[in-house]
Amino acid sequence: MANHGSGRVLFIGLDACDAPTMLAMAAEGRLPALAGLVRDGAVVPTVAPYGTFVGSSWMTITTGRDVANHRFWNWLEIDPVTYQPALTTPREARGASFWQRVSDAGRRVAVMDVPHMNLPTEFNGVALKEWGCHDRHDGTDAYPRSLLDELDELVGRHPVGCRSHPRGDIAFAPCDYTERADRLRTHDEEARLAALLNDGVEAKRRAALHVYDKGPWDLFVTVMGEGHCVGHQLWHLHDPSHPRHDAAQRLRVGDPVADTYERIDSVIGDLVARAGDDTTVFVQMNHGMGPHFDGDHLFDELLLRI
Repeated sequence: MANHGSGRVLFIGLDACDAPTMLAMAAEGRLPALAGLVRDGAVVPTVAPYGTFVGSSWMTITTGRDVANHRFWNWLEIDPVTYQPALTTPREARGASFWQRVSDAGRRVAVMDVPHMNLPTEFNGVALKEWGCHDRHDGTDAYPRSLLDELDELVGRHPVGCRSHPRGDIAFAPCDYTERADRLRTHDEEARLAALLNDGVEAKRRAALHVYDKGPWDLFVTVMGEGHCVGHQLWHLHDPSHPRHDAAQRLRVGDPVADTYERIDSVIGDLVARAGDDTTVFVQMNHGMGPHFDGDHLFDELLLRI
């Protein structure tokens, strides 16, 4: 956080970007915008309570309530009556978003792509949801709707976040199915996905700067979702200790995680420059990223066989 004493606030969310990795890159000089904010501001670690799923933490940030109060635990929950899995939506969460409260107080607000967000029905500003996010609940939309038409003409749709599910599902993560014909991606598919995520960062840059320039805004909120996608899909190319790490493919594609982080840092720099020295800047890195190749996916079957 960098605080310069003005009433205006710029909030930049870095969905699932790994804080230790980004801070190390900043210290190495590879993320100059983030390094400047760390140098001039305050850094506070945040830790989700044990046993909560990552989706609940965004709702905690959004509402200022802990998960026991806002009640949005996960995108999939067990129905307490039938004990069957049931999809959830952000509409079931309790508590108003902080940007809705700011709008209700008469301030002018823009909010873009916060994970698990609802569109407002009355709002003193603009809102865009599920455009470049990792998680989708019910599809891309905007308030007012004309904002989406405007971005379609100026930028087009996000090359990953706005994709349709191959079977027509609504609630899913688009990057799970982008450039993947089989269970695992081929080397060519990995290279194409990395390129599309780079294109996605550039699309988000253009969209965010365009909306920012429609200000002035008392509160401007935008979240970069590409770090979440590159972490889930291509972490094995970044991490030499990963069982699926391929040194030859790494030479071909590079380190897509670090590359995405560097591009995101450039967007941070552009937004901070637009905001100027009299704006308070928050950067939130939520829940992080890392390898997950243990056997917990077998747990249900083990319980059934006991």
